[in-house]
Amino acid sequence: MTAYEKVMAARDAKKLTAVDYIAHMFSDSFIELHGDRRFADDKAIVAGLAMLYDTPLTVIGIEKGRNTKERMERNFGQAQPEGYRKALRLAVRCSVWWTPAAPIRASAQRSAVRDRRSPKT
Repeated sequence: MTAYEKVMAARDAKKLTAVDYIAHMFSDSFIELHGDRRFADDKAIVAGLAMLYDTPLTVIGIEKGRNTKERMERNFGQAQPEGYRKALRLAVRCSVWWTPAAPIRASAQRSAVRDRRSPKT
């Protein structure tokens, strides 16, 4: 893939987002948790509990949105401090209750940047 193709893949409006992956993987078992228990809810971080077969999971993902309205609502996928606190709260929940975490990464742009920085082997 050329650099231009990687950028175009990252900007594709049809690519799957974290909410799409969660909907396909966990269908009706996902329960989204809101708020950081201090200030507010950050809609850029999608986090909650789900069941994968018979195993409870904690799911954490970053959602950018599909159109301009959704992107503005979700702050273009850039988390605020309350979003990081929400993710941290759920990560601590994982360690206390001994449940696995499933981070959802749905960005081709990040992998394109990583590929550019990594040395050629």
